Amino acid sequence: MRTLIAAIKFLAFILLCLLVAPVQMLLLLFYKGRYAYILPHLWHKGVCAIFQIRVTTQGTIIKDRQVFFVSNHLSYLDICAIATQICFASFVAKADVERW
Repeated sequence: MRTLIAAIKFLAFILLCLLVAPVQMLLLLFYKGRYAYILPHLWHKGVCAIFQIRVTTQGTIIKDRQVFFVSNHLSYLDICAIATQICFASFVAKADVERW
């Protein structure tokens, strides 16, 4: 049963990626402004929903000015959890990730 649930979640993730990625690429061809961050934000929320990740926020997130967040995360899903709370965010990886 666990294998079936994992397969369904994986299929849902692949389907979400296949739906969102081409739309985002087309959007970025014509528009690179603030609202280009909305679709990735929704994608991150979708990933958290598929994998049943509950995000709890403590404190107030600064949204009225630019902020530099630094995080030492444990997995790729941490990025999705953080991105559900910050809509207009860019994530930058360290240099050695570029070679992956």
